[in-house]
Amino acid sequence: MTREHFRHFSPHPDDNEVGAAGTLFELAQRGCQIVYITISDGSGSTGEVEPEAIAAIRRLPRRCSWASSGCILAWMRRRCI
Repeated sequence: MTREHFRHFSPHPDDNEVGAAGTLFELAQRGCQIVYITISDGSGSTGEVEPEAIAAIRRLPRRCSWASSGCILAWMRRRCI
């Protein structure tokens, strides 16, 4: 049996979790290989924190929550404007 793959593209680091978490979780529970592809690094989300620091902060929740479920995480790391 071939394993199904699902690629989810999002422009910002938390868009997958906010917009599609339930669907992606259900697909993963059914054995689907989830591949997250995030375009930006989240560095432009606030003017209160240095861009590199906020980008690192925004990567952490995804690594913790989805990597443990077997998802593949891909970051294009484009700077936000």
